[in-house]
Amino acid sequence: MTPADQQQIASLMDHNGVKAVYHLDLYVERVVDFHRQAYWSGVLGFSHDRTTAKGFAEITL
Repeated sequence: MTPADQQQIASLMDHNGVKAVYHLDLYVERVVDFHRQAYWSGVLGFSHDRTTAKGFAEITL
């Protein structure tokens, strides 16, 4: 990766910065694992009414 690429990725690791700029919560999972995916889906996959599903964006680096 170029230094510019590394800088962009480093800026995405700043949770508060990402929330301020993009108005979203970013959680980074370094290992692809079914159980971790199911965990995050259960924790963050539904709105406060616990019925309405929310979407996820997955980015592979």
